[in-house]
Amino acid sequence: MDEGSKTALPVGAFEFNCRAVGAEHSCRFGKDNTELSHPDVLARFIEEAKQVTEELEFVSRIESPKNDYAINMDDFDVRWSEKIARKTVWSKLNQSPEIKPRMKIELDDVSNRLREVPNIGGGRPDFVLSDGIHRVVVEIEKAAKKGLWWDFVKLGNFIRQKEADFGLLLVPRNRVRKDAVTDLFREARFCRWCLTEILGANQDVLAKVGIVGYTQEVLENGSWKPLDKELLKNIKSKARDYFSTSQ
Repeated sequence: MDEGSKTALPVGAFEFNCRAVGAEHSCRFGKDNTELSHPDVLARFIEEAKQVTEELEFVSRIESPKNDYAINMDDFDVRWSEKIARKTVWSKLNQSPEIKPRMKIELDDVSNRLREVPNIGGGRPDFVLSDGIHRVVVEIEKAAKKGLWWDFVKLGNFIRQKEADFGLLLVPRNRVRKDAVTDLFREARFCRWCLTEILGANQDVLAKVGIVGYTQEVLENGSWKPLDKELLKNIKSKARDYFSTSQ
């Protein structure tokens, strides 16, 4: 498991180990679409984000049989934000204990202003990172592809409101449900293509948003395997046995 504090898990949850591999950046969709050029600061941040994502281990859990043994992967978000704070100059706002007093005041002020940003998309972004000069708003989308549209709206809104300089959308290639495997990395790039080519969205704003994809793997019988429908079926079968014997 990657170094750092462990996330407290609910008592009685069925747990299994996962990791992210194959971290890749791309905003291009289609063979004829050229790769987008990002500002230098964002380009460097994306490279760091890829390194942080690669082989990041986390714990997934099934808390109960409800909702067809729904899987909670929130530990990924926690470990990702912890690791980027350890490995780079980027930290979540107000979470750097050694930050200089003048910078701390600036970050407090930013945090207060963020509360005034319109609540678009049904919630705040996952977190905002700062290096003391620039700010990056981060969305991690692991749920459904329809959420990607709101992610772009939220990221763009923070940039247009000048409460963030850049945005990052972090998504898995293999979002798995019992009836389908969805490549959210591809879907995110398709959403961006639609925004620019069909809706004529502001190119300057979208150039400030990067997309990073990764593949989810599960530790199964001592080996790492890509999460797919068959593996999901096996995990839920084990969870079913776990909860039936725990009652």
